[in-house]
Amino acid sequence: MVAFVIVANPPSVIAMNHNLTQIDPLRIIFDYSHGQNFDTGYRNVDHLLEGNLTEMGYEVIWAKGGLNSSILEDAAGLIVGSMWGNMNGFQSFELEAIEDWFAIGNKMLWVGCKSDYPGPVLGTGQFVNDNATSILERVGSHAFPEPGEIDDYELNCGEFYRPIANTTSTDPFVAGIVSGVKAVLIHGSTVIYGSNSDTPGENVNPVPLETDSIENLYPLLFSSPASNIEDHDTLVSPYAHESWQIGSFVVCTLEIMAGASKCGVIIVSGTSPYGLNRPMYFDTYYERQLDGYIFVKRAIDVGIRMAQTLATPPETTTTPTQTKTDPTFWSFEMIAISLAVTIGAVAIIGIAFLRRRR
Repeated sequence: MVAFVIVANPPSVIAMNHNLTQIDPLRIIFDYSHGQNFDTGYRNVDHLLEGNLTEMGYEVIWAKGGLNSSILEDAAGLIVGSMWGNMNGFQSFELEAIEDWFAIGNKMLWVGCKSDYPGPVLGTGQFVNDNATSILERVGSHAFPEPGEIDDYELNCGEFYRPIANTTSTDPFVAGIVSGVKAVLIHGSTVIYGSNSDTPGENVNPVPLETDSIENLYPLLFSSPASNIEDHDTLVSPYAHESWQIGSFVVCTLEIMAGASKCGVIIVSGTSPYGLNRPMYFDTYYERQLDGYIFVKRAIDVGIRMAQTLATPPETTTTPTQTKTDPTFWSFEMIAISLAVTIGAVAIIGIAFLRRRR
């Protein structure tokens, strides 16, 4: 069994584990309660994703009756695809349930966003992103969706609004997710910007993640250099970018040490990883070969595995004669806590001994 430990200074490479050995499989909740399954013609793609994750040892649950503390209980991961429909917004109790669940720690959350294109009433983009942002603010994310759309007139699946993300991060820390990924459909996608603040939120210290870095926040996917940002509605302009800006933009991020517990993982994507009609998980579209099915299942698997180990004690190596702990895994805070516990234990034993002597 391959394992990895994420600590204050994370290792340079993420190791993936596709063979889960625990008795009870880790549970993943996919939100199907906010219009994500409106196009029944593409549900076979969701079933394929479920089958892949099941083979990897996970239990997949499709939440069709809303999100609440009951369905989230014992879940290791929650994936909220881009909602669909102006009547499908998240209720306050759902946001509270997500916030409470993530605050427990060792959880992975993926929030899919959308472009701001003001299409038919069922798909107004700003309404979708306002709801996605409300979740991200609740869990303390440092990544948010721009009010805009990525269009690409050169690299796409038949239309400019179906771009292909053909660039991945070169950071070795995320190699376990992006290695070998060359093309991912980002249909109707927006850009992801960063909020470089201790109290992050929509348009709070917004920074473009192509040029600015935020601690523990890692870009995963980029649009092609030929893509541009278009502001399709008149409601809000992009925060960290310029309308009609051309370049390679961040469309998916991974954040570790996230949330109140500092041991959660958050993935934010400019479009939906599943559901709707053309999700990131597609393997081919308009005769284009795509790697979305590889990217999505890897990101879910690695994200959950990371979240499960973020707050665990340091890894130890046992030999027949001794147990050796690598001291580099220990932070100053952990050492201080250990010393305090030790001193307290000695004091208690000493008091008990004196009382016994009396």
